[in-house]
Amino acid sequence: MSYIGQNLPSNSFIGYTTDTFAGDGSATTFTMSKAPFNESAVIVVINNVVQQPTADFTVSGTTLTIDAAVADGDVIYATHTGGAIPINTASGLDTITTIGSGAAEDTKIVFDGNAQDFYIGLDDSADDLIIGLGSAVGTTPIISVDENKLTTVANGLTLTDGDVTVASGHGISFAATANSSVGANISEKLTDYEQGTWDIGLSSATGGAITVNSTYDLGTYQLINDICYIKGYIIATAFPSSNSGNITITGLPFPVQNNAGYYSPLAIPYANGFSITAGRPPGGYFVINSSTVAMQMFDATTGVSHLQASELTSDGAFMFFGSYTIGG
Repeated sequence: MSYIGQNLPSNSFIGYTTDTFAGDGSATTFTMSKAPFNESAVIVVINNVVQQPTADFTVSGTTLTIDAAVADGDVIYATHTGGAIPINTASGLDTITTIGSGAAEDTKIVFDGNAQDFYIGLDDSADDLIIGLGSAVGTTPIISVDENKLTTVANGLTLTDGDVTVASGHGISFAATANSSVGANISEKLTDYEQGTWDIGLSSATGGAITVNSTYDLGTYQLINDICYIKGYIIATAFPSSNSGNITITGLPFPVQNNAGYYSPLAIPYANGFSITAGRPPGGYFVINSSTVAMQMFDATTGVSHLQASELTSDGAFMFFGSYTIGG
């Protein structure tokens, strides 16, 4: 087993390993017992003459190559001063500049555990950096990173603290579950989420803002992508005679998309204190390219019309909810 750093077990260092070969007058390559990190990690001696690394010999894996055939009977000693990882200081390994020779090969560091091994390695066939189970590169990957910096997690991701932050313009894609065939303009990307409160306002065409109960003047909203969902409860408390004309809800948290295809309704399931003699409870619609809702009502005489200030009393109250596409 190999160790990196301090506190090596007392039996982990057993001295240098020396491989011995004999020349035959023609052979230039010899197989060593283990692969050195590079030429500087092995001392090669031929007939008691020390050979110069890279100039007189090279190594590739466990193969030792001498630059010229060794005479028949000459003895070759190859003494390993380190293994596949370079030896640094006595206090530990400070820097590894390169693991591997640059050839088409898998390279790895294996963490030999009691019950489970793990590895960090380069899968050369896929050009992926992998953290995985076991010791064989490419098998049972946990996290892999490809040449495009795309990271793949094999079996879920759990955060014990903190948030997931997505860069502006990007999001969470559900494209792998695409199942709609209604048209070409389909998006399966979650790009935005926000929730909060907004100040609900009431206004009339003449006279402007209407005073409302400050206990009930906050609405809530949720924004998912470009769809804003709102709800609220509003009570008018003062309604001077100067207020007249069409009634609108003001102060939407985001403006409505400026496109006729984005008109959408506002529902009012509860209303009280309205001066409506014959008709149905009011409703409304989101006005495009604005931050307002036009209040509407229906009666048997005039049909659908704007809710008028004269039809909303000083204690008029209503609950509402709806959704609309925000402007961008």
